[in-house]
Amino acid sequence: MDEAGKKKVDAILLLARESFGGRRRRSLIALLIICLALVGIGSLGLIYFWPKGSLPKLVLAAFDQVALPEEEVILAAQLEPIEELPSDQDLSGCALFFQELSSGGLLGKVATSPEGRAALKARFPASTEIVVRFPGEGERRRGVESNKARVFVWPAQSSLVVVDAVSALADIAATKFETTSNLDIPSRAGAAAVLRTLAAKRRVAYLAPGTARALSYNKLSAWLERAAVPRDKLPDGPLLVSAGVEPAANRFAFATAANLKNRFRDTVIGITGSPDHARQFREAGLKTYFLGESKELADGVVAARSWKELARQLEQ
Repeated sequence: MDEAGKKKVDAILLLARESFGGRRRRSLIALLIICLALVGIGSLGLIYFWPKGSLPKLVLAAFDQVALPEEEVILAAQLEPIEELPSDQDLSGCALFFQELSSGGLLGKVATSPEGRAALKARFPASTEIVVRFPGEGERRRGVESNKARVFVWPAQSSLVVVDAVSALADIAATKFETTSNLDIPSRAGAAAVLRTLAAKRRVAYLAPGTARALSYNKLSAWLERAAVPRDKLPDGPLLVSAGVEPAANRFAFATAANLKNRFRDTVIGITGSPDHARQFREAGLKTYFLGESKELADGVVAARSWKELARQLEQ
């Protein structure tokens, strides 16, 4: 082969080699991109499907409610951990089942908020009892059942007595109530007897302090029902609490009192041992009685040093 022909063949081989090498480099780059994409998708899958850490033991509370006949009311429940949750976990998406206790009928299924709250609207022709159940999620979240909650259906012409449950009934500083065993919390002398007398003509509702936690609500509810002998038994009635997020939790006494005052046409009386709640009761239009001594009472609040003295004032 002459020199010209050899150069021509070498040029063709060089072009072929360059062409093949380019395609190979492009193929390697494409393969690398595909591998990276597959790794990314796999990582997302692992994040989504990888078992999350187990949660600590949970407690569930269902809250009492007051309604007019066939009035739509909001049933509320609170799920919360006994121990603090890890920072990367919350209680969102837990399926709570609201059931009517007598019939076992399902009222509805509601998923919890990140804070563990759930609410359901319902109507009832008469007073009823409900229970809320969380079936759990395998080993991650064990199931739990709420206390028995009650919906009290009262006629609009009812006369009511709203009792501040801790400050008016417990013979202990309100700040110590949660940290003291129920067995060691005495009730104020004469409270049960006076309220049973009032309950002969009026409906009694109990007010829980502030925004509810499940543990706090269940503890207070159990304390109200703890009477060992009939003479110490309080009259039946709902334990009302703020189950939602309010602009200011310390205005719950006013909000609850005003709501009851607007819905029930007869007299609504408020009894409390808290000067602040006494003021809020008065602002809501309640005839208000304060148990104890204070120089901070709002105008129109009647003070009584004991339940016995309060009984005399109520008879006037």
